[in-house]
Formats: sequence, C-alpha cells, structure tokens
Amino acid sequence: MNHASRILNLLLDARITSEEALNRLQEEVVFTIENGELNIIQNQILDEPVIVFPHHVFSRIKSCIEGLMDTSELTYWANLVTTLDGYERPPSDSKQPDDYYDVMWHVLQCLSTPSIDGELTDTQLNQYLSELKQQYVDLE
Repeated sequence: MNHASRILNLLLDARITSEEALNRLQEEVVFTIENGELNIIQNQILDEPVIVFPHHVFSRIKSCIEGLMDTSELTYWANLVTTLDGYERPPSDSKQPDDYYDVMWHVLQCLSTPSIDGELTDTQLNQYLSELKQQYVDLE
C-alpha cells in the first residue's frame, strides 16, 4: 500500500480529517477550493483502489447527527470520496446484483452536493441513514 492509499484509508475510517488528508496528499493531488467547493485539477495518486463500504458512509452520517462532526466536514469528506480517483465501490459478487452499492453511492453523491440535493439537516441525514439501513440490513 503506497503513501496515498494509507492516507485515503485513514480518511475513510475517520482517523484524520478531510483537511488533514488533503494536506498530506499535496504532492499527489492538485486542487482548488472556491466558494467552499473542492475542485480536483490533477489526481493520479493510487496504484490500487481503496474500497468504500456502506458502514463507512453510515458511520460518518451518524457521527454528524451525534455532533462529532459538522455538516461542512461531512460534505467535504463525501466530496473527497466521490472526487478522488482511488475510491471505489466493492466489486459485485454472485450473491449481489450489479447495482447493490448504488444506494450507498447515491447517498455519498447527495452528501457531497448539498447545494444541489438540499441542506444536510438532521431530518435529511436520518433519511439517508434509513435508506442505507433498508438496503444494507447489517448496519448499526
């Protein structure tokens, strides 16, 4: 696992903030932040993907509802996960349909674009948790 993979895993597991991850990735990622929006300009950082699972998204939303992070950090995190090359959904297996992880990815997209999909209120965040629990019953 290379330097960038380790950092993306730390970010995914909430062991570092989005800002700290970007600071550590300065040599691998070129980006701008304009009006609070992250724009990736150059992104060639990984030799192997970092897999995003539903529990990662679920736990970040739950942390936000519990006040352990604010909605701007949640949006920033989701923006990184959906924008940086290197994050991928788990590969499908024979037990799951090809679209099994679409709900997770849809929630991530919504979290990353509240200016399009609506403000991240507790009500909306709880709705996203419900959508995730409905699709992925082992979450909690």
